[in-house]
Amino acid sequence: TPYDPTKSEIGGLCYAERPLLEELKPDIRRSHFADFMKKESQFMWMGKGGMISHPHYDGFENLLGQVQGTKHICLVDPSRTKYLYVYRPYQDASKPPNYSPVDFHKPDLKKYPLFSESKVECVSIHEGEMLYIPAWWWHHVKSESRNIAVSVWHLAHSAV
Repeated sequence: TPYDPTKSEIGGLCYAERPLLEELKPDIRRSHFADFMKKESQFMWMGKGGMISHPHYDGFENLLGQVQGTKHICLVDPSRTKYLYVYRPYQDASKPPNYSPVDFHKPDLKKYPLFSESKVECVSIHEGEMLYIPAWWWHHVKSESRNIAVSVWHLAHSAV
């Protein structure tokens, strides 16, 4: 579903991940298109809405399934990292190197002018939909209202 980040008025900041409850694991069936990947872990994301992740990347292939509500995800190819003003440990050791200070949904191009070259792509996922987020791809996730999602992480390039 196309998503226009310029029309978003989402607020709040949250980083929360929990291992999937043992009681729910039998309900998560393995998709045939993931047969070639080696599963690493599963996480459940729950929120009341207005939740925002830090723009970041993960070193795992991620299948993000939306159980309830809607998430808006902006993605950037890792080859465009140089446009994301990534935290560097030698600049600030308190910030992880896989995070960006830029709001991918509403970038401040006066403060971060190179971001205009990032070729950000934004998409929304709704209840019953799934999004594949490749390992190392930058993503910035927002949710408007109460929602539940499940991430199934797989080892990067596990079959390649």
